[in-house]
Amino acid sequence: MMSERNPHYFTPEEAEQKTCPYDARNWGTCMSSKCMAWRWHEYQVPIPENERTGPNFWRKETSKTYGRCGMVPE
Repeated sequence: MMSERNPHYFTPEEAEQKTCPYDARNWGTCMSSKCMAWRWHEYQVPIPENERTGPNFWRKETSKTYGRCGMVPE
């Protein structure tokens, strides 16, 4: 699964297995979606032609499954 998606994005459960980059000296583990730095993955999906109201062809949606640490550059 890792090769099929961006390696910086994890499920909250996968992230909790990682070391927090902010608290790495103290071996702090990631708090994933409970942390203020957590960013849910945003992606664009096409708007069906019959639902378009203007020049926009895409809309942003937010994943409810994958996110990443905001402390680590993408």
